[in-house]
Amino acid sequence: MLVAKPPRIFVWLQHAHLFRFILPISVGLATLALFAQNAALRFKIAIGQSGSEIAAACGKQFEKSREDETSYNASIGVPLGLWSVYHLTPFENRMYVTMVHFDTANKLDPIMLMPAGNWTVAQILKDHPSLATICTGSCDLIQVPEKEGNTSLLLKPKSTNSSTRVLYFIGDTGSRFRSVTTTDSIVSWAYVLHLADFEKHHTGIATKTIGTWSP
Repeated sequence: MLVAKPPRIFVWLQHAHLFRFILPISVGLATLALFAQNAALRFKIAIGQSGSEIAAACGKQFEKSREDETSYNASIGVPLGLWSVYHLTPFENRMYVTMVHFDTANKLDPIMLMPAGNWTVAQILKDHPSLATICTGSCDLIQVPEKEGNTSLLLKPKSTNSSTRVLYFIGDTGSRFRSVTTTDSIVSWAYVLHLADFEKHHTGIATKTIGTWSP
């Protein structure tokens, strides 16, 4: 949904009695600014959308990226092959590098997001309501230890089946080791994955359930 920025309003005070208009105007502008900061993205990326639907919502892709067996993402459980990359901006300085993968039917399947800023798990779920719907029936919040020593956060639906998808949030894996332990933690990468693919790559890992979350 397109949300317009609030216009700049200039008030020229020619008479003293006009001061009584300042407060309502200021309150109105503040309310509009707060709405813009907290509104959902102008586009929705959802599992199952077609390539043409993504193009209509997001415009031209920025580039292609290929994931192979040697990539870090492959060790998490993403599908190998070509991914389409978009640089998507919702409001102000919030931007996500968004990578989407299409299955053999040209339907969007797993998703990878890289926030270009210090966005938390909670903010990402608010910005991407279609991701949050994975937890409509409530998700367990599960801490997952990584090989590098930090911790990542898995959101796994309480009710699962063969088509269940999960949300996975990780911190930096390079020189700045950072854990994602709660929904208030800052995220470096966010994933939508098939539960079966995730579990295949995390067999035998001692996880810890710390609570539940739902939209």
